[in-house]
Amino acid sequence: MSQQEQANLVGMFKEALALQQRGLLKKARQKFQAVAKRARKFSDAVGLQLSSLCEESVANIFLHNKKNKEAKDCLQRSKTSTLGLKGLFLLGQACFELKEYDAAAKYFSKAKSLVTGSSQEDVGNSQDLRVWIARSLYAQDAKSVEALKIYEEVLTENPQHGMATIQYAKIAVERGKASQAIAHILQTLIICSRTPKVNPELLDCAKSLFAEVIAMPGMVDNLMQNIAGAAQSPPALGYLATVAKDNSVLDPCIDLLERALKLSSMQEGSLLNLTLGYMHVLELTFECQGAFVRFKEVLAKEPDLKVGSVSNRDVLKILGGITNVTNRDLLKGTSSECPKWEAIDTLCDEGKCQVIIPSIEKGVKEEKKSCTTYNDLELDLLGMWFAVIKILYIAGCVQPLPKLFKLIDSLRDGQELHLTSIRNEHAYYCTVSQVLEHWSGPQVDWKEEKDDIIYFVADSHSVAPGWQKISWHGKAKFLVPLLVTGLKCSMLVKVTLAVVHATIVQLILSFRQITDILLSSCTLL
Repeated sequence: MSQQEQANLVGMFKEALALQQRGLLKKARQKFQAVAKRARKFSDAVGLQLSSLCEESVANIFLHNKKNKEAKDCLQRSKTSTLGLKGLFLLGQACFELKEYDAAAKYFSKAKSLVTGSSQEDVGNSQDLRVWIARSLYAQDAKSVEALKIYEEVLTENPQHGMATIQYAKIAVERGKASQAIAHILQTLIICSRTPKVNPELLDCAKSLFAEVIAMPGMVDNLMQNIAGAAQSPPALGYLATVAKDNSVLDPCIDLLERALKLSSMQEGSLLNLTLGYMHVLELTFECQGAFVRFKEVLAKEPDLKVGSVSNRDVLKILGGITNVTNRDLLKGTSSECPKWEAIDTLCDEGKCQVIIPSIEKGVKEEKKSCTTYNDLELDLLGMWFAVIKILYIAGCVQPLPKLFKLIDSLRDGQELHLTSIRNEHAYYCTVSQVLEHWSGPQVDWKEEKDDIIYFVADSHSVAPGWQKISWHGKAKFLVPLLVTGLKCSMLVKVTLAVVHATIVQLILSFRQITDILLSSCTLL
């Protein structure tokens, strides 16, 4: 290979690396493949090394995109004897994901044989590879003594090894020792929270195993006995509750949040954020009344807390008298527990949503500016106000909403709330307020008889048709919205799919006598 050809290939390789670092994986893969094809024409050391590096990079991209067969084929185009440590490791991973565990163990073992040094990096690589070998052996045979022995050896050398800890705990759970495993699972979650660049697979394993264990009877109490000090702080319990919720384990999630709320306070700083999370989880289980009761309790504790010129006391003047959010007088506009329905004023216009695309040019720094003048505490409180509007609408409690819009809508003026931590709450606020803006008044002729109702199940799409009267096969019907967060995109995100299915199950259990259901995106189920 001439020096000029070598320089050209190295330059192309660097360009491919830059594309990969910028997340342009398809372009990076194509560039790597072009370099590898040209490098394979040369049999010298540089050509072989460049070809091998490119094939490893392409395989890494394939693995990232869950294209395990393509990753394996890419690496096996090289002679296995020419693959380095990284190439053998990636080939082992590809085989593992393809459930070719015997081959995976072989490649991991071959990679381990290349680690002969005693540096901290070499020791870490050796431990990681041994854990992968143990995982392959255990996947082949759940009674593998050798796998357990490897985990124990690694943990003796490094008690903080996350993957060894979580895999060892997983075996304990499978063998009926969940109560002993939970401390190790928590240890791994703590390690992950303190690691700047956490292994996503390790975090996913720890979270899913925690959810599996915490769902078992009595495990929340067992958890509280296993943790102490900072681990029992409201934010820590709130984090664990979120892990449970994201894996569709809702009852333990509620339990953990209730314990966190008992320990929280305005001085401690987590009360509003935890309350907002609690309201959302109760909403998932269709407990709108419970969410509203908690909302009023928190506002009553801190009546003078404000966002701008609006206080909790002002909000309670409108909502404080309501005892049951599902009382249909609140839908018909005939309730004496809150202000009467009134025409909705012109809502605040935030203007067009400007999406700024960051520059990918090297060295160009984007100017950062604050998207809101509100602090975190004010955003949490405003998020609670927005969230209760969504909950009240879904429950059919629409009579007080125009008055509430008039009170808080101006707080949105000049604030880019769609770029903040309460963007979802704000989006639902906008949806509900803009829908009700077109209502001529409450649904005074509402009927609740079984044959008069159709339940409309959807994500945010359930809001607009909710509480409307339609003609269904020549007969007047009334639409009751049943909001299932994430329904329309549940096929795209694993966590969303789990929560959606749990919510649908809860819905079916709650409404066994439904005669008609319109289910948005029903093919997902």
